[in-house]
Amino acid sequence: MQHALGAAQRVSSHLISLCQRTRTTRSSSPAASGVPPAAPGRIDTLDALRGIAALLVVLHHANYMVAAYWGPAMIWLLEWSPLRVLKAGRPAVVFFFVLSGYVLTLALLRQRGPVAPVGWAVRRTVRLLPPVAASVLLSAGLCWWLSAGRPPGDLGLLVAVSWSDPPDLASLLGHMALLDTGDYAFPMNIVLWSLVHEWRVSLLIPVVLLFRGHVALLLGVALLLRSAAISAGAEEDGAVLGRHLHSTAAATTYFLFTFAAGAALALKEPVAAPSGTVRWAAWAAVAAAGVSDTDLAVVGASVLLILLARGETGAFVRLLRSPALQWLGKVSFSLYLVHVPVALALAHALHGAMPAAAIAALTVVLALPAAALFHEAVERPSLSLSRRVGATARPSAP
Repeated sequence: MQHALGAAQRVSSHLISLCQRTRTTRSSSPAASGVPPAAPGRIDTLDALRGIAALLVVLHHANYMVAAYWGPAMIWLLEWSPLRVLKAGRPAVVFFFVLSGYVLTLALLRQRGPVAPVGWAVRRTVRLLPPVAASVLLSAGLCWWLSAGRPPGDLGLLVAVSWSDPPDLASLLGHMALLDTGDYAFPMNIVLWSLVHEWRVSLLIPVVLLFRGHVALLLGVALLLRSAAISAGAEEDGAVLGRHLHSTAAATTYFLFTFAAGAALALKEPVAAPSGTVRWAAWAAVAAAGVSDTDLAVVGASVLLILLARGETGAFVRLLRSPALQWLGKVSFSLYLVHVPVALALAHALHGAMPAAAIAALTVVLALPAAALFHEAVERPSLSLSRRVGATARPSAP
């Protein structure tokens, strides 16, 4: 227990000192500190980061499809060169969690009037579950159409563990309600394991408002819960879901710290983007985390990336505001949901007719227009509905 408390204090002090060092010394106003005003709405640079993370997950799964064919030289490059981004699926998901904690906490802080936890929960559920259900139905339809019951075994783990059995009503409902468990859960869409944690923790986000003015306590509690989850069976730096409901609860508890890190940063707003030598040090830390296999390193790098993206000027911010990355950010959630059904459909339809590398490349290419269609047909209506539901469920200001 003393060891866990000491670790909590060290991580808390590092994150808090980061916020304190980057806080403006000229003025506490967002405009003077170089931070975009806290007006309602999305933060465009963070949307772009979300899009990049979603694309990294797509590339990660495409790499799965050809990994069996890589020689020693390529394996070395994937480990020690910038091509390592092709293996950055888990770091991208951890970044999603940190960013969710940040933007959801900001949304609550900007909300006028009291927070209605029930209304918030309904809104988050309507925001997430309809697109999840649509992706499951899409995958099931493609499975019934294209799968012969024997997945191509030489196209990697993603293909091997998916579509192994024809979907039945019970399994489809379990997928749609994010209730599946197992070593390789959600065979219709394996990425849904992360949405289990996203949904559960997002329902608890209003609790972080109790820690306003006590950010170190929030991080310490979350880190202690992470240690407890590891003791309960969650694999450090490898937790995904679990075989049973209690193990999925332990995995969710393990990831609480990732959301708490983002929430803590939001509670410390306004915080200026790093500048001068601090910015170079931040980029060095992000690069170091890129070759690390630890979740805590990725959490720290995620906080730094959010801070770097919140700047008003610089090449990085200009890149994030480019039309291509803004579009990618807009469809990021849809891209995350549809790229696995696209990959599986291509694997089953083209296996034996095209080389594995061509199938993997086609997966990346076709996942983008598929995401655009899914965004227009499913995600946008779901987002509009969640806003209407949230408006009706929110209590009137006194």
